[in-house]
Amino acid sequence: MRFLLFLLLPWTLQATYVGNPASPGLLQTGLFSVHNYLINVATGYVYDISWDKKIAAKDPSYPVDEFTVESNWSAISLTLLRRLSVYSYLGVSKETMQWDQSSLSGHGGKLKTKNHFSYSVGTKVILLQFGSTKIALDAQYFSLPSSSSFAKTIGSIYWAFDPGEQSLSVEEWHIALGFVRSLGPFSAYLGGKYSQKDIQVFSEDSSPTLEFSQKVPVGLFGGLSLNVSRGLYLNLGGRLFDEYALSFAAIAAF
Repeated sequence: MRFLLFLLLPWTLQATYVGNPASPGLLQTGLFSVHNYLINVATGYVYDISWDKKIAAKDPSYPVDEFTVESNWSAISLTLLRRLSVYSYLGVSKETMQWDQSSLSGHGGKLKTKNHFSYSVGTKVILLQFGSTKIALDAQYFSLPSSSSFAKTIGSIYWAFDPGEQSLSVEEWHIALGFVRSLGPFSAYLGGKYSQKDIQVFSEDSSPTLEFSQKVPVGLFGGLSLNVSRGLYLNLGGRLFDEYALSFAAIAAF
């Protein structure tokens, strides 16, 4: 039964999208409003795909050969003084996991999940600004909504077994610090992030709880933002080392 629990692990992890840490200063005028320096509300779309996420199980006999998470989110944020933003990402994610044939008693395995609800909340703040250079911080917390039968999200699995009913507990957070340099409508950014995951998978029977954590906690992120107008920007970014990921976002104030 421990093996069955492990096969359901992909439901527990989402990509930790960072984006431009100085995004509170990018939008000035809303699409349907006049200039407001004190406060603005923005919404938009975020696409994120992450692969080769570095995770580790307490039991080393269950290594992961390949793990991919693909997410589509709606973003909403509230920004004060073009310096501090509180935001949330709401949408769906799906995962693919593959195991090497040297694991799982000599048998390889592959699992794909259907799209399922995922969300995160966080804040971005510009700490210092020197002309066109900014130092900014992003802090984000993710928690999977309680679910007692996430086996139903499995779309296809190449393994002959009945996964049964499972439940889980997930908490994930990161802190990212970046340097942002603006040149005309472009803003390039580069920084580092520290992240942690606490994942527990439970079974309805007496099988032991499986626990997983972040294997490589430190990573690098970077990207480029383009202000299409005073109320709309596009962002293309990536992440390295703790995971390998690409992301795209289109955010507009209103």
